[in-house]
Amino acid sequence: MTENTFDREALKNELREEILNELKPKEQTQEEKPAKPKRKLTEKQLAALAAGRAKNPRMIAKK
Repeated sequence: MTENTFDREALKNELREEILNELKPKEQTQEEKPAKPKRKLTEKQLAALAAGRAKNPRMIAKK
């Protein structure tokens, strides 16, 4: 009977270690994701944004 308990505990420990080892690389890959590059706007888009800000009363109030 004692042999079965040792085997059971050994199996539990092995499974626990395997699961933890499998989870560790997944966590690292999530952290290593590159940051998204900022969008590059054309001059036309920038002008439209500037015009919209000039008309926006909230933006005027912040200044």
